[in-house]
Amino acid sequence: MLVLTLLLLPAPLYVHATLHRLVADIRGRIITHALLLAIGAGTGWAALQYAGVAPPEPAGMDRNLVLISGFAAAHLPAAAITLIKRLRQRQGIPSQD
Repeated sequence: MLVLTLLLLPAPLYVHATLHRLVADIRGRIITHALLLAIGAGTGWAALQYAGVAPPEPAGMDRNLVLISGFAAAHLPAAAITLIKRLRQRQGIPSQD
C-alpha cells in the first residue's frame, strides 16, 4: 500500500502546483482547487469505507494510506489533462478552451 501511495502522491501535488498556469482567473482557480480537494476527499473517504468492509482486511494495511491513495487517485485525470495542456503550450499548439 505504501508503494501505491508513493506512486499516486505526485498527482495532486502536480495539479495544485501548476493550476495557476492554466486558469488565469483567481476565482476560477479557487473554485477548481476547492472542487479537486472535495472530490479527492470524497474518493479517499469512499476508499476507506470500502477497505473497512472488504473481508478480510489485508495484513499491514494502514487506513491512512488508503485514504491518501484514494485522494491522490482522484487527481489522476486532472494531472493527465494538466500535463497534456502544458505540453501543448510548450509546442505552441493553441488551446481549445
